[in-house]
Amino acid sequence: MKMVFFAGVWASNVDFEDDADIEIDYFAGYYGEINDSLSYDISYTYYTYTGYSSEDDSDYGEIILNAYIDAVTLTLGHAPDFVNSGDAAHYVSAAYDFSLANDYALTVQAGYTFGDAYEDFEYVDYSATVAKTFNGFDVSAAVINTDIDDYDAADLRFVLGVSRTF
Repeated sequence: MKMVFFAGVWASNVDFEDDADIEIDYFAGYYGEINDSLSYDISYTYYTYTGYSSEDDSDYGEIILNAYIDAVTLTLGHAPDFVNSGDAAHYVSAAYDFSLANDYALTVQAGYTFGDAYEDFEYVDYSATVAKTFNGFDVSAAVINTDIDDYDAADLRFVLGVSRTF
């Protein structure tokens, strides 16, 4: 069985219609392969938001478990104290990867967010992402949406991404 430690940092601008302007996430975890068709990872992510005043501390941690079964990815996330609210939040999702011509990949995904932190505001998210590696850089373009109707920050989004793993 293969086991690998991983760690990283992810950052983006944000617009929650409040004072937050940047999200920086720190993560670490273990990846394991059981066989050629089945692997998993378990990680801890700490989400931080800059721009808030000191009394509005919305930073929080989340444990994430992924199971990879051939082209299917199943995800379970648990944040025991979501944005320091004292309430838990949970996330489940499923994704499927399609191999396309010329080494492009298409991933379709759907997820569900729920828990005490969301009470009557549970929601579904869904996305389609096209990706390809160019000269060691992973480049992606995604269309992301939710079923939330009354919050502009949850409207349809187009997201471009560039990452590098080393």
